[in-house]
Amino acid sequence: MSVEDRRASIIAAVTPLLIEHGRQVTTAQIAAAAGIAEGTIFRAFGDKEKLIDAAIEAHLDPEPFRRDMRAIDRTLPLEAKVHRLIELLLNRFTTVFQMMNSLGLAGQRPQHSANSDFVRRIVDLLDGEEAQLRFTGDRIAQLIRMTALSASLPHVIGDSPIDTDTLTDFVLHGIMKEGTA
Repeated sequence: MSVEDRRASIIAAVTPLLIEHGRQVTTAQIAAAAGIAEGTIFRAFGDKEKLIDAAIEAHLDPEPFRRDMRAIDRTLPLEAKVHRLIELLLNRFTTVFQMMNSLGLAGQRPQHSANSDFVRRIVDLLDGEEAQLRFTGDRIAQLIRMTALSASLPHVIGDSPIDTDTLTDFVLHGIMKEGTA
C-alpha cells in the first residue's frame, strides 16, 4: 500500500472514532479500527494531533463531494437525481458537522426539541390548515427553520441572497413546476 493510500485508510478509520470520542480517541483505538500497529500512525502522521488535523482537512475538502456530484447520472428521472443530490449533501453536512461538534469546533450545540416554543408557535400558527399540508406541524417547523437558516448563511448562498418570496414559494411548492409530477 502506498503512503497516501495508507494515510487515507487511517483517516477513514479514524473518522467514526472522532465523531464518537472527539480528541479523546486513543491511538490504540485508531490502530485497532484501522487494523494496523500503533507505530504506523506515528510513521504516517507524526502524532495523533496531526492525524486529527489531516482528518479534518480531508472532510472539509470539497473535491470528493464535487466528484460524487459530477457522477450523478444525468439520464435518471428528476426525482432520482434530486434524491441522490440530497443524499450526498446530507451525508457531507452530517459528517462535517458531527466532526466539528465532537472536536469542539462548532461551539455549543443549541438545545431544540419538538416541544420548544419555536415549534409550538409554528404548530399553533398552522392549526386548522392540516387539510392543505403534507407534513405534521412539528416537521414543517423543522423544515422551515432549516430552510431559513440555510438561506441566511453567506457561505451557503454566496453572492445570490434568497428573498422571502422565493423561500416561501420553495417551502410551499418545492422545485417542480405546477402541474408536473
